Amino acid sequence: MTGDQIQVGNIQESKAIAIGRGATAIYQGLTVAEVAALVVKLKSKDQPVVWNGRIPYIGLSAFQESDAQYFFGRESLVDDLLERVQKASFIVIAGPSGSGKSSVARAGLFHALRNGHPRQRFVLLVDQFEETFTQTKDEAVQVAFIEGCR
Repeated sequence: MTGDQIQVGNIQESKAIAIGRGATAIYQGLTVAEVAALVVKLKSKDQPVVWNGRIPYIGLSAFQESDAQYFFGRESLVDDLLERVQKASFIVIAGPSGSGKSSVARAGLFHALRNGHPRQRFVLLVDQFEETFTQTKDEAVQVAFIEGCR
């Protein structure tokens, strides 16, 4: 018998004691049917939300704001970005390719701003900002673009 199995046998109208993981009390004087119902109830506490089949990993794609429920583990970074957005007119999220810059901006920062950050600000995301310098060597065009983002 494994830990998840209950062996009842051929017992009718017997009384039992239910003690187990997740039980908040000792239940005495229960029938076998009542114990079985209690076991089902206790198991539902271990897994209150049934998996909907959606895999929470999106591969190499960036998380979008709609994926915010699956984006976790960078809460302190998002908090830091929220603070910086309130104090500065220009912030940079920099890192190696594939490190999650777009994900933290979209599923982290934008989601947090949209969901109740007290002092809202207009935030413009310029993804691939480095292309301002790699796609043109004309400094006037670069400056005009940057000034337009302010």
